[in-house]
Amino acid sequence: MDPKTRPDSETVRPSAITKLFEQIEHAISVTIGAILIFATLLVLSSTAAQIWSAIREWPETGRVFEMVDKLLFVLMLVEILHTVRASITSMHLAVEPFLIVGLIATVRRILVVTLQSSGMATDDHPAPPFDHSMIELGVLALLTLVLMSSIYISRRSQAVTHAAVAE
Repeated sequence: MDPKTRPDSETVRPSAITKLFEQIEHAISVTIGAILIFATLLVLSSTAAQIWSAIREWPETGRVFEMVDKLLFVLMLVEILHTVRASITSMHLAVEPFLIVGLIATVRRILVVTLQSSGMATDDHPAPPFDHSMIELGVLALLTLVLMSSIYISRRSQAVTHAAVAE
């Protein structure tokens, strides 16, 4: 029978198993979101304490880079949280937020490598040889260009798709 001529009682409905899986998926996404919020608050509070400590030890600038690193990590967590929230509400997983998280992670790593190669190595991150740092910075620069191009292409294809739907 043609789906257009079917009575309403015969239309295809999601099975109970499909609904159960959707509810489980929703619960898992909400749990992941709650854990991300908790982790973000922990890192943010740690960074606030570190800022307070840096203010008391004002002339030392080594901690500024660590704070920026942590704040960029918080920004990554917030962007991932935004992606989880968007996927919960729309039931659709978007690509662009992951590209943005990758871009933030790349910039974060560029800052760390630059800090390490400038001679301001910390106990946690010893300075790598200069040539290794330059190779890594080159790869990261290339990765930054790729991610930025991907974001541009993603946005451009969304605009074309929206324009085609509007017609």
